[in-house]
Parts: sequence; structure tokens; C-alpha cells
Amino acid sequence: MTFICEGFTQDMHIAGLPTLHLDVSASMDGGQIFAELQDAETGMRIGHATMDIRYHAGGYDPQTVFPGQSLVMLMEFQGIDAILPAGHGIKLVLTETGEDYLAPACGNSCPVSVGGGTFSFPQIDRNGDTVFITPQSSEAANN
Repeated sequence: MTFICEGFTQDMHIAGLPTLHLDVSASMDGGQIFAELQDAETGMRIGHATMDIRYHAGGYDPQTVFPGQSLVMLMEFQGIDAILPAGHGIKLVLTETGEDYLAPACGNSCPVSVGGGTFSFPQIDRNGDTVFITPQSSEAANN
């Protein structure tokens, strides 16, 4: 499943931990979603997230999931610090497994159906007003 957001009118600095909250339906007690965030113009990978449906609410302990059960998977991406040039959009690609990740223990027999969701990302607007200047003595190495 692929979602595309059209190009931004200015450079976009994505920094921090983007979130993806998906409305899903389980086919059995297992399965996972792998989400890859890409530059829609170049296809370059910006970041990724993966989650086993049994951990849909977060935490360290799996919860039992029943076939047909509707859930919200509260996914969080690995930390990102990337600048997307003006005119470039983002592409979000959802699959059952991703590069360098193992397939779910139940294999292909446990797909997770996605019915919708919300993607959000932290954005930084840097200018001279948002720079943190530390106090320096005249002997500091960077003077």
C-alpha cells in the first residue's frame, strides 16, 4: 500500500520521531507492518518503522490479538534528521516485511489489513532566532 503527499513549497526539515497510527484488522494473532518513508521524487529512503500487531499499543509485552479484531497500531519511526528539498513530496510505503527485517513468525498466513491512519512528523524551522548560543570565553577553542 502506498500513500503519496505532493511536493512542499519550501525545504522541509524533518527531525525527530515521526508517528504513524494505523487502523488495522488482524487475520490472526500475529503479523506486522513495515513502513518506509521515501522522497517521492527520487525514491530515496528517509526513514522506516516496523511493528508486530501484538505490540499495537506499545510497551514490552505482547497482547493477544484475535482474527477480525480492529486495532490502532501506534507506530513510531526510527529517529530522522533529513532535509527534503522544495518541490519534493513524501511517499509512505506499507508492506508486510522490510529490508533487513525478519518476516513475522506466522509467515504469509497472517496479513494485517489497513483501513486508514494518520501520519505526522516533527518539522524544524531554523533561522537566526532558533539557534542556541552557548556562553564562550575568549580562550574557547572555536574562537
